[in-house]
Formats: sequence, structure tokens, C-alpha cells
Amino acid sequence: MTLPGKLSPDAIVEAILEIRFESPGVSELTVGALVDAWRDYSVIRLPMANLPSPIRAGDPNLKFHPTLQLSSSDGKEVVKIGENVISLHSLGGYPGWDGFRPSLKKLVEVVLGRVSDPTITRLGIRYVNLMHGKRHAVGSVADLNVNIHINESPLEPPLILNYRRSATEFHEVLTKVASPEFVVGPTEEFTALIDVDVYTPDGPTFDNAAKCMDWVDKGHEIVKAHFFELLRPDTIKMLEDR
Repeated sequence: MTLPGKLSPDAIVEAILEIRFESPGVSELTVGALVDAWRDYSVIRLPMANLPSPIRAGDPNLKFHPTLQLSSSDGKEVVKIGENVISLHSLGGYPGWDGFRPSLKKLVEVVLGRVSDPTITRLGIRYVNLMHGKRHAVGSVADLNVNIHINESPLEPPLILNYRRSATEFHEVLTKVASPEFVVGPTEEFTALIDVDVYTPDGPTFDNAAKCMDWVDKGHEIVKAHFFELLRPDTIKMLEDR
């Protein structure tokens, strides 16, 4: 189906691109080179920075955790940096794809241009959406295009649903749909969460900015498709017509 350009109002509360990479360079110099690309952003240390680098590097569960967080003056853009990971977060008002994509392109170019002999081992683009009753005509998860049955009986909210699908050979999709009772973090009221995370499977690597951005562009299309398939057609039409 033809996807809408956007909803009015949109439901995006956070959009993220994460890049994981390997490099033979000195880890402290890697972090310093990345931070310098956003030298006008404020910097805070994250709790993970208190663990010694060898411990983080030796634990697969810790290796890709950021140790520093950089924030723009208006707080709408955050960059998180670790020795083998960097991510960019759009917060507090999504600027639209045309406004967001240049920041993602910069992120890719910074990794490939400032990290010593880098190999990008994982890309992930993720959109977190909070649906509202009055704004989006979604009173609960039950108003989404989701039908779950157990022993032929419909499962009613509150509920949480996580599922994974392959979109292409190079794009895996993890989608989470949840009632507010199962979501920790948001301070604003909402009726349903839709979290779509598109990422590379194990195996493919990238060392070229153009190929990275081709993957990102396709990933963005897949995020949109998987988000809109969870909305009922009448809901989409109503929000498009506003």
C-alpha cells in the first residue's frame, strides 16, 4: 500500500540511529575524536564510564554501552558515545525525515572519518511512538490493527507484544506493542506504545558511507511500513485528513 507521508499530529517521541563498530585504534583516542565532532554540545559521563575499560571490552553485554552523553543546547538532539558504539537521538519534536537524515549522514561520516580503520558491524534505526486517545483516536492497544487470540478467545489489554520478522536480507525488524502498564520511562500520558527497531543481522559489515546511508534509507522505509500496518485504515485516514 502507499504509505502516508506523516500523521498529524505524529506520535514519534524518539528516533535513533545506532552504529556499532570495531577499530584497532586506542579506545580513549576513539572516544575523544568522536566527541570533538560535537564540540558545542554539553557532555556528561554516564554510569557505565565508572567501569574500567578492560572489563567493558571483555563483556559482550557491556561492550556496546555508551559512556558519554552529548546534548544540544535545546535538548532536542543527543549523541551517546562509547568505545565501540555511537548513537544519535532526536527528542522533543521530530523534525521529519528531511530534517533528521542530515544528522544521520553526519553520524556515519564521523565514524568513518574520525575512527582509526573502522569497520561498522551493526546498524540500527529505531522509532518510538506514543499513541494518545484524543490525538490519535487510539484509546488502547485494542484500537490498533492487532488481534491476539488464546484458545480462540481474544486477549484484551493491558498487554505487551514483542515480535521479530525479516524485512530483507540485511534488515531485521523487532517490534514492540505495549499498554502503559508495561512501559517504564515516559512521563506523559499515553494509551499505547509502538516501538519499531530495524537492525542488521549478524554478518554484514560496512566501510562506506554511501552504502551505510542506503541501508539507513531502506531501514526508514521499513520502520514506516511496520508502524502503519499497526494502525487501522480508518485511523490513518482520519489523521491524514487533519
